[in-house]
Amino acid sequence: PVFAQRMVGDGVGIDPTNDVLHAPCDGRVFPIAGASHALSLRPAGGGEILLHLGIDTVKLGGAGFQSLVGEGESVRAGQPLLRFDLDLIARRAPSAVTPVLLPAGGRILRRATQQLLAVGDFLMEVEFDAAADTPAGDDGGAVLRQSFRLGLEHGLHARPAAQLAAALKPFAASVRLRAPAGEVDARSTTALMALGTRRGDTVEVTARGADAEAAMAAVAG
Repeated sequence: PVFAQRMVGDGVGIDPTNDVLHAPCDGRVFPIAGASHALSLRPAGGGEILLHLGIDTVKLGGAGFQSLVGEGESVRAGQPLLRFDLDLIARRAPSAVTPVLLPAGGRILRRATQQLLAVGDFLMEVEFDAAADTPAGDDGGAVLRQSFRLGLEHGLHARPAAQLAAALKPFAASVRLRAPAGEVDARSTTALMALGTRRGDTVEVTARGADAEAAMAAVAG
């Protein structure tokens, strides 16, 4: 549901017929900490593309996945990014369908659907907003801090990260989340995923702005 309802962002789903995930465009690659089945691709012109190999594959604990690129590496369209065991995924995950999404916003002008595609074929044409990567501003209001202990089985992975980011959309407050691996904008699904949090981790949330109290309540909820 988190993908079908576009909570992480609009995009397309690919049902793979081989064992390699290729770059849909030129960009720089940023793996998701603790999630060998997912990575973020950032085109030079701005924006972000999330590639998530399979559905609920976080439960595989990294089994069956081999990264073919390094963190921050520049890649070209069509370049192999990730090798995976398709048979293992078919047996142990709900689906091998791979969402290719725009988690930081943007528009899909046209997309390929219901057809067989080869590497290098047209997948989708997208347009990114210049403001998509701009975090909410701080209007000088209250500053609140609260710690939370994560009870989520796989930490702040796709579904809970998307739900948290969506819960903050109505508020103008700047909201940051600090975890053992670092601090990120709590409105960014992929940034939250990249923290690689696990069940039992303690995270600290800081909300700053006129509606900080309401934003913090949304986080706690």
